[in-house]
Amino acid sequence: MIVRRVAAPRIEPVTLGEAKAHCRVEVSEDDALLTALIIAVREQGETLTGRVFVDSPWTITMPGPLVGPVPLPLAPVREVEAVTVDGAVVDRGLYSLVPSGLSPQEHPVRGTFTPLPGFPDGAEVTVRVKAGWPVEGDGENARATTPHAIRQWMLVRIGGLYAQRETFITGTLVTRMTRDFVDCLLDPYVMVGA
Repeated sequence: MIVRRVAAPRIEPVTLGEAKAHCRVEVSEDDALLTALIIAVREQGETLTGRVFVDSPWTITMPGPLVGPVPLPLAPVREVEAVTVDGAVVDRGLYSLVPSGLSPQEHPVRGTFTPLPGFPDGAEVTVRVKAGWPVEGDGENARATTPHAIRQWMLVRIGGLYAQRETFITGTLVTRMTRDFVDCLLDPYVMVGA
């Protein structure tokens, strides 16, 4: 199975303004750096949890023919946009989706794609889905509905990377516990086996 993000999300879970406020930055000289840190931290968090933090399009390509329900390897998956078998578009009436729950307590945690009677056989099936927590509003009023714990984890990680831009510190003795409160913010959202 091959999973690919088709396009970057139209907004990030944390805005540049939120990152600047958290880092106490009042000038615009570091806007590009902070924007890059927001993206890098989101991508790291998505890797750590196995979840998609904000609405974006993805493709899942798998070998066919499909013979039964397929749990999708993204969460949350909210909608199937299109399906192709060997490059040919499949009619929407020939498959169904049980979407993922948006919170860790909702079931199913992983969405399930099910081919229905008449679904074509083929060597390669590609499912294009919308995955991630939805975005509410449009334009400047758009905001991510990513859970607050994830957003707070992102802000702390962005702040740490902004303040400490190297991988080492000289002349300072620092002791850190193996897991801290900030890392635990992601625990409810970690997908088993992710």
